[in-house]
Amino acid sequence: MIFTRTIWDTIEPYFLKKEAWGEPDKISGFLLLILHDIRLRSSWPMIIHCGTQGKHCKGSYHYKGLAVDFHFKPPNNSISFRDQAKFLMQYLIDMQFSNFTGLGIYPEWKHPGFHLDCRESKARWLKQNGEYVGINRF
Repeated sequence: MIFTRTIWDTIEPYFLKKEAWGEPDKISGFLLLILHDIRLRSSWPMIIHCGTQGKHCKGSYHYKGLAVDFHFKPPNNSISFRDQAKFLMQYLIDMQFSNFTGLGIYPEWKHPGFHLDCRESKARWLKQNGEYVGINRF
């Protein structure tokens, strides 16, 4: 039997290759499946800002296809950004992804949003007033 279904087939219609992934085939399948599960559990549409493209620090997980920036678009802005961040942090704990993911919280973006990556260890940060601050809870 030949397996022809791809991760992209699995995550449609919630995510499409034509979104702002940069090089969509370079994005980690594991990261895509986490994003898909977050989308299903939250029921909030997610807008992808960037995957492999953009200007990031040297050695960024973005360039390796292991990071994505996004924001949620809950209906009628019915969920506060703070509650979105709490949901994401709790999701990572509940799904046991917490110890090998990075989560950045960016309330000052044009569309306040998040950075999520796959890494070897847990990392959490907030960027506010131009400063990065490590966080454990939000």
